[in-house]
Amino acid sequence: MATTVKSVKTDKQDYAPGQTVFITADGFAGNANIQFQVVNLGLDGLLGTMDDIAYPSWIVSNGLVGNSPFNSPGNNQPAASSVATTWLVPDSALNSTLSLTAQAITAGADNRLGTADDVLTGAVAQTTFTDSANPPPVQIFYVPETEPQLLQALQGITGNTVPSSPITNYISLAAVANGTIIYYDQGENGYVGDIANPTPSEIYDATTNPGGVQIWGNNDPTDGIAPGSVVDLITAGQVIVLQSSVPVPTDGGIYFGGGDKIGATKTIAVTRTGWSTGPNTLLAGSVEVFDTGDWGTDYRVPVGVNIPDSDDAQKFEYTALFIMAQAGGATFSLDKNANGLFTDRRGSAECGLGGR
Repeated sequence: MATTVKSVKTDKQDYAPGQTVFITADGFAGNANIQFQVVNLGLDGLLGTMDDIAYPSWIVSNGLVGNSPFNSPGNNQPAASSVATTWLVPDSALNSTLSLTAQAITAGADNRLGTADDVLTGAVAQTTFTDSANPPPVQIFYVPETEPQLLQALQGITGNTVPSSPITNYISLAAVANGTIIYYDQGENGYVGDIANPTPSEIYDATTNPGGVQIWGNNDPTDGIAPGSVVDLITAGQVIVLQSSVPVPTDGGIYFGGGDKIGATKTIAVTRTGWSTGPNTLLAGSVEVFDTGDWGTDYRVPVGVNIPDSDDAQKFEYTALFIMAQAGGATFSLDKNANGLFTDRRGSAECGLGGR
């Protein structure tokens, strides 16, 4: 009688901390129980050396589980020869290679699994997988113009409150290359320390953490998929459009809008458009969003309401500045009258200044 080949497999090769590894062991005897063990191979990447970290093992009964999702039709493996289980990747596994072992185990004299007298029978299968850090972003963007500030500017232009809540947003992201990964960090609940590698509590989950960091393009829709996409992959020329309707004052909800942070592993282009209720698109604004690599510390405002009417035919009856900081604690000084006196000093994350 031919010996059944024993194997253990994971649903993919690489994971991030906080993700779930779906595991299937095949080919073990129908009456066996399986002990699973994950070992972090440490810096040397070798099993059985001093820097290994052995995570707690666990046992799964093999008698009541149906066919493995990895089984193909006609392979003649009995239904009882497959065991399915899961393992949650801990933070300590980041940037590591992990060894997964499945080994048949039977209860000892006490007839209880999970006790000291359990006996490993020798039937074993092993594989490896990785917990690699996500690639770092080459661009960082902050979406300008928070909705209260945009509404303030629109009302300043009209001189009345006809422009009203809510604000309609369209944020467009255009990818240049295949394989781009985009990290999207909602501004409403603050920014994470590492946008490319959020902790399990910081990463997006549609049910438990809708305001978490979304990762688009990594072929793992559990941590987010770009709106309008069918698969979680980003291709050259793909345009992602984010739309939202944001009440002012805000209601504490999570929306695509001003103040959001975006990271991209390959070059992308970003634009931001918005308008209010009332005039709707008859009074709207749209800007190209620059990544922080093009930001600076010294600016000259090119136009203003102080330009003589004979020069500009009153083209600029209202001007406004939206000033956004890249880092917390930033301050800025403003010389309103271009007379060398910097009297308006502020330290907020973003300030909107406008006047007639």
